[in-house]
Amino acid sequence: MSVRALLVAALIAGSSSIAQGQAREGAQVRLLVGPAYVHMGQDLNAGDELGAAGLGYAAQLAIGAMVTDALAINTELAYARSDAAEHDVLGETSATALFAGVGATYWLLEADVYFAGSIGATRSSIEGAPLRVQIEVPQSDASEVGFGAQLSVGKTFEVSRRFGLGAALSLGWATASNPVSGVDSHRRALTALLALAAAIG
Repeated sequence: MSVRALLVAALIAGSSSIAQGQAREGAQVRLLVGPAYVHMGQDLNAGDELGAAGLGYAAQLAIGAMVTDALAINTELAYARSDAAEHDVLGETSATALFAGVGATYWLLEADVYFAGSIGATRSSIEGAPLRVQIEVPQSDASEVGFGAQLSVGKTFEVSRRFGLGAALSLGWATASNPVSGVDSHRRALTALLALAAAIG
């Protein structure tokens, strides 16, 4: 066998080994933590919008398993909170959004980039020091359980064979019934998270 043939065989073997090393397998865990923007709003009868918005923090946890070399099915939990949200009728306001759902994660193996999406149940709440606006405004205003979705994209760098660190951007949307003065109204919640990402698997 010539030297050229040996080199070609070595390159093919090396490429195959790299490709196999990049394939993900087994259980998967993904954690995102970082600063976030939280916005909540709902329409009132008079055409006005009541809501709260501000900077805060958020965390997301996804646990699942690979079903192919690049695709995972997972459950996902997300929590976002702003302790300095601006609100129309409450002072010292906090806004909180919760999400629990199921979804999928697709990996671009060679780049260690992932795209993830999930749908599920959500709930949000706005809390603050009550002010009097003709009536006493409740100190805590939680929505009913509603529907929401999460989308995220991230890039990780391999630290060890099954552990990577990187960064991610995650966007969340939710809607849930939240009656105001006896009139049915839906609160919409939007979250944006720029996070440190850790991936196992």
